[in-house]
Amino acid sequence: MSYTSEAWAIAAAALLLSCAQDELVDQPRYEPLEASAWFDDGSSARPPIPGTIPHGHLPAGFEPPERVTAAALERGRRDYAILCTPCHGQLGDGDGMAVRRGFPRPAPFTDPRLRAASLDELIEGIGHGEASTLAFDAYLDPLARWRVAQWIRVLQLSQHVPVERLGPEQRRELEALDDSSGGAR
Repeated sequence: MSYTSEAWAIAAAALLLSCAQDELVDQPRYEPLEASAWFDDGSSARPPIPGTIPHGHLPAGFEPPERVTAAALERGRRDYAILCTPCHGQLGDGDGMAVRRGFPRPAPFTDPRLRAASLDELIEGIGHGEASTLAFDAYLDPLARWRVAQWIRVLQLSQHVPVERLGPEQRRELEALDDSSGGAR
């Protein structure tokens, strides 16, 4: 018998011997909702641990563990710049580089519908996407989505703050700007 024939015979024997491992194919398992003597409640379906939240979802009325701080806003700005700017643009006006190259234009964050949206709605939109917006729940955990939503609020307020909310110094600067531009902004 030649060396090649011996190699083929050994390979065939190994293949045949490996097929007899029925315990790997027929492992004991339960069908969904099948009765079980193993657990005290008699059910094979295990209830979720109290307080469990499915991966990527937020609990109702999500309350983040941190206040809005400069560091949180900076992290939100950074994540926004990486993930959102390509479509939404730096100012959130929906004029990012991807839009200029043919992708659908997202609604600007200054849109009345988005300005009226709750923080939870913004977080949900960031996580699961909306219309042509991508879902980022695989890239941003709930706290990071909260930070990005806070940065979106900053963008919204920076472009649509009522004059009544400005301080005296800011109003003087605005009036000086109006005077120097002939009233056109």
